[in-house]
Amino acid sequence: MLVFEGSTFEDGASISHRLVSTVTDLVKPVAGVRNVVVWEQDWRGGTLAEAELAFFAQDNEGNVWHLGEYPAEYEDGKIVASSRLDPRHRGSEGRDRDDRPPAARCR
Repeated sequence: MLVFEGSTFEDGASISHRLVSTVTDLVKPVAGVRNVVVWEQDWRGGTLAEAELAFFAQDNEGNVWHLGEYPAEYEDGKIVASSRLDPRHRGSEGRDRDDRPPAARCR
C-alpha cells in the first residue's frame, strides 16, 4: 500500500487530501497485455471522493504503462458517477468486451 497525504485547494479553501493505492494480486488482460490491478482511493476532507481500479503493465525495458481504469465518484458515501468501461477496454465496434462488474473482470 502506498499513501500520499497533503492538502488541496477547492473552492478557495484548503482541505486534507489522501490518496491510497493498493496493489492487488489480480491480473487483467488489456489488449492482450497482462496488467496488475491497483485499487486507488481518493479521500478529500476525510470523505471518499473517488475510487477506481487502475491497470498497469511493465514492458521489457522497465517502463510502466497505465492502460486504463474503472473510476467511480462518491458523494455522501454513495456512487454518483462511474464509467462502466474505459474506452481503452472497448472492442473494435465500441461495445463492451465484457458485461460483468469491474471487479469480476479482473479474475
